[in-house]
Amino acid sequence: MWFDHTLLSKGEAYYNVTTAFPANSSYVNGFYAYNGPYKGLVYDSSIAGATVMTGVTINGANYNLGQNPLSGINYSEGQIYLSSGSLNVSGTYSVKEFNVLMTSQPEEVLLFETQYVRRNKTPAGSLKDSLKENTITYPVIFIKNNGSTNDPWAFGGTDETRVDFRAIVIADSQYTLDAVCSLFRDRNYDNVPLIDTTYNPFNVLGSFKSGVVFNYDKITSGKDYCMIDRVSVSKIAGVRDRENNINPGSYYGLIDFELVKFRQPKQT
Repeated sequence: MWFDHTLLSKGEAYYNVTTAFPANSSYVNGFYAYNGPYKGLVYDSSIAGATVMTGVTINGANYNLGQNPLSGINYSEGQIYLSSGSLNVSGTYSVKEFNVLMTSQPEEVLLFETQYVRRNKTPAGSLKDSLKENTITYPVIFIKNNGSTNDPWAFGGTDETRVDFRAIVIADSQYTLDAVCSLFRDRNYDNVPLIDTTYNPFNVLGSFKSGVVFNYDKITSGKDYCMIDRVSVSKIAGVRDRENNINPGSYYGLIDFELVKFRQPKQT
């Protein structure tokens, strides 16, 4: 959430669209799924200028979350869930320029063995084609936990905990790759709020719990934090020259974060 919020607020990495959500042939938890042309919709209402979609237009009438037949909005997958099928659905929302996802996959799988679909670039207002199920679009950033260590720091059981995270950036141009890497390289010594998993804003459908809109600034206000002690950036230029490159229009980079937190893990 910190990475996503920083990219959207400091990098302004989003744009606004109005599109249709064509009906899909699949069902999700008993609901009809309507897939949009984008994945990775902005869900954070603290982002200035961004439009967080909390309702859609169905057959010409407006419905908000909680109003039948609108059962949910999956912001990660760009899907609308309705209790009825064969409806005309559209909505206005903000799309992330980079979708941010968690992963446990090895870097070589993400970079060399996974094929991605270029994000739909049709001018806004004429986007009528939906993305297929299980499609991974790019630009995308995968966040991966690369392990942690505990070292004694002070008498009384205080340890220094260091956690390594890696952001695997798959961009559609050298410019956007450089922009993301530059933005997060400068985050050295920033504080990252620590929040409990109970603050996860999404339910099983990927929609807001009880219809409450997520606001990162409010959720993290007054919370404990860790500090980014070190950031390093590296590019993978040789990928584009590989003979079997399955994503020839993509650009790759790695951003490594070392976070530090002083804790007393042995105290009860």
